[in-house]
Amino acid sequence: VMIISIQGSMAVGKTTLLANLQKKFPDAVFSYEDVTPVIGDIQRKHLDKMVFEDYLAIQKLWIAHEVQRYQKVKDYPLVFMDFGAEEIDFYTRFYPQAIGQEWHVLSSLKNELTQLSYCLPDYIIFLEAKNETLRKRKASDNTRTRNFFDFQLEKLLRAIYANLSKVHSQFSVDIAKWLFLVFGVVPI
Repeated sequence: VMIISIQGSMAVGKTTLLANLQKKFPDAVFSYEDVTPVIGDIQRKHLDKMVFEDYLAIQKLWIAHEVQRYQKVKDYPLVFMDFGAEEIDFYTRFYPQAIGQEWHVLSSLKNELTQLSYCLPDYIIFLEAKNETLRKRKASDNTRTRNFFDFQLEKLLRAIYANLSKVHSQFSVDIAKWLFLVFGVVPI
């Protein structure tokens, strides 16, 4: 069993990469992030992520949703995920910092984050592009709204890069193995 998460900013090319991987690995399972049920719950409950107690409730919804998503695919031999548990984990931990808050999220969501940790992928492919490239791609793609785009680009990605050593210590990607698995070549 191998679970691989495709990670990166909006408009970086995750969907394009997944489409190409699907051609290369037609027997693999592809799990796309579906935010509709969680967004619906948040709206019905009138939760505001700028309020600490509501933020905790929102993240509990996201974590439960991701755990269910993982349960559906965990036993397949090869799974590619559009985002994965690491996205929810990272957002849960670092969104407050990105908005200038010092909330005690880790102690408040200790059990949920522990449960989520069992859903982490085996590998993460983190795609990057220059901000100007991402903005051009967003502007040329009329199929998606990407309402969270500017915040993600300006605030959340900064938190990711500021905490990259913490993230890297938890998740390491063997690039040579990846190049061989995906393209059948060994890097020079």
